[in-house]
Amino acid sequence: MSNNNHRSALIIAGGTGTRLWPMSRRNLPKQFQHLLGSETPFQHMVNLVTQVIPIERLYIMAVPEYTDIILEQVPALLPENILFEPAQRDNGPAVTLGMLQVAARDPEALVASLWSDHLILDEEAFATILIAAFEAAEANPDALVNVGTKPTKPDPSLGYIQMGEKAGTYNNVELHQVKRFVEKPDEQTAVEYFTSGEYLWNAGYNVMSALAYITQLKEVQPEHVATIDNLEKAVGSGRKEDISSAYAVMPKLSIDYLFVQKISKILVVPADMGWSDIGTWSTLHRMMVTKSGAHMYTQGEVHSIKTENCLVFAKDRPITLVGVKDLIVVDTGDTLLVMHHDASASDLKSLVQDTLTTTNPELL
Repeated sequence: MSNNNHRSALIIAGGTGTRLWPMSRRNLPKQFQHLLGSETPFQHMVNLVTQVIPIERLYIMAVPEYTDIILEQVPALLPENILFEPAQRDNGPAVTLGMLQVAARDPEALVASLWSDHLILDEEAFATILIAAFEAAEANPDALVNVGTKPTKPDPSLGYIQMGEKAGTYNNVELHQVKRFVEKPDEQTAVEYFTSGEYLWNAGYNVMSALAYITQLKEVQPEHVATIDNLEKAVGSGRKEDISSAYAVMPKLSIDYLFVQKISKILVVPADMGWSDIGTWSTLHRMMVTKSGAHMYTQGEVHSIKTENCLVFAKDRPITLVGVKDLIVVDTGDTLLVMHHDASASDLKSLVQDTLTTTNPELL
């Protein structure tokens, strides 16, 4: 446990996950579902972070309708540390509003911004890397320290970070300068990145002083300075209606495009910790198979014979599989999903958004 009283964490937990429908719904998105067995992805991230910092300095960014489930899943969390997010408006505005609220409480806060829907297989490695990132940020107060994960295969669906020269060693972990970011390269380029050893996957974990973030955000987004100033004043006033009004005009951008890829000084900590963003059913299956060592991952009453490499969630009734392989079967009681392991997650997302929105909106 760190003795530094200003090290804090901000977990962004207000988003939805359409590609993990039908379990991920508007009223209970994927981060709060028991996808990992006994714990949810949100509980998993809280447990990871509180290896390094006390729960009193853990902040959650989420829309108000998730407050009850957050406190139900993490009863030790301080209710006042669930920060106010007026609406779901991409993660750039969410991180910004979270940073402003943390800075209002502790102007010296050094904040790790993290996501609530990731899986880390090596929890000890995560703690080592997070401590290294905090130490690096303390030694480089004007820099953003990013955590990049070492790729395990070429993957064109992820963002990449090219490492530059070594920039120091913290907590026995090497830090590097960042040469550039690349968003979702084509398959051949992803292979080249993987074999070069120079590239990391961008997990989106960042550590920086809250005040430095606010100052530099205004520098890299000069056209939005008035908007950011208004949001900062609204946070200072504490009036939720003022925060909501100011937040509604924040640019709807990811944190990478709003801030990270625009600032001049970025450092990256390479991490080998068994990382996944649990973005799709097939990704979840691969990670849980890796974790368990079994080719099948099931929850609920599931029976199978001559069946291989399937992910199965049963709810109120048993599910039986005979002579099949590479299937994803998810029964939530009110709907049933059956898809091939290699089917396109974007097709599922399109089906949910385009078809169910008009035919069965109650299932969203």
